[in-house]
Amino acid sequence: MARGIQHNDVIAIALPKGRLLAPVAALFEGMGITCLREFADSRRLICEDTDRQLQFLTLKPTDIPTYVEHGAADMGIVGKDQLLEQHRDVYEPLDLRFGACRLVVAEPAELRKQDDPHSWSHLRLATKYPNLAEAYFTRKGIQADIIKLHGSLELAPLVGLAERIVDLVETGQTLKENGLVEVEEITRSTARLIVNRASLKTKYRRVQELDRTDAEAGRGAGDEGTAMKLLQAGSQECALFFARLRSRQGTIPAEIEQAVGGIVASIRADGDAALFEQTARLDGVRLDAVSVQVTRREVEEAYAALAPASLEAIKTAVSRIRAFHVRQRRESWFSDEEGAIVGMLVRPLNRVGIYVPGVRRPIRLRCS
Repeated sequence: MARGIQHNDVIAIALPKGRLLAPVAALFEGMGITCLREFADSRRLICEDTDRQLQFLTLKPTDIPTYVEHGAADMGIVGKDQLLEQHRDVYEPLDLRFGACRLVVAEPAELRKQDDPHSWSHLRLATKYPNLAEAYFTRKGIQADIIKLHGSLELAPLVGLAERIVDLVETGQTLKENGLVEVEEITRSTARLIVNRASLKTKYRRVQELDRTDAEAGRGAGDEGTAMKLLQAGSQECALFFARLRSRQGTIPAEIEQAVGGIVASIRADGDAALFEQTARLDGVRLDAVSVQVTRREVEEAYAALAPASLEAIKTAVSRIRAFHVRQRRESWFSDEEGAIVGMLVRPLNRVGIYVPGVRRPIRLRCS
């Protein structure tokens, strides 16, 4: 630690080595932080900006979520792919919108000519992302033997280690150079800002100061490129995010809980009729079963009238809602344990029959 810097006042920021380091360094250089140049010309792992009381660490992308989760770094920048793979307990307040790439399934071009992905039932593949790969193929009901590697995935099909690979691609050029072609896309990734949960509380003011510094760095700078524009937008989003988290510490008044509870209870008991009644009482709008129906033509007209920004916001909301509910769903899993395939197959049930001794007829329950 450099002289004159008190540990409690320092914000430690973990930065990724590799392809993301250059755009991240450009981002901070736009704020006047030039110490990151030391990383490019040496093997240094730590540099500091003593004026702003910032400490920067360069780490392998796979290690950044761990450092941030355990508090060795207060903040970090890492690809969404690592967050999806590791499921670390960190805040993810901001999509920085650079470093875009895709996680894909790829196979040799010769195999692709005669291969039909819809016929897959059992695969052998190599990847750096075993959790994402397993979840993806489990959802499709495909048994996958997964070999975890840490590099040179493109070599695996060439030497017979695995038929296919699951890897991160930016342009696909590396796949092409090694005779591989993309078959399916699993997910997309961009650089994300992540924050340690404890640091958000204990260093809240310092994080806010950093946000303000970010915003000031972009003022009056003219058009300095996409990175600086994103930094300004990101600073405002971060400030709102932190403020909202702080505001959640209060409790909901008892009268509000009671009123909302009564509305929910009435709708559960009486269904649509109660919903129409509450809408008339609270909003002054009278509805019935016919008036709430929306024709396909009305949907198409509304869709066509949407502003591009509103449409993008709706798509983002749909994606997040779907992702939340997918994570709540129990999933099938399979594993090859010493020559025996073990696992669990999960299938949703529409109707269940229960046998009760002494009852002449089975009791049928409809699931929802």
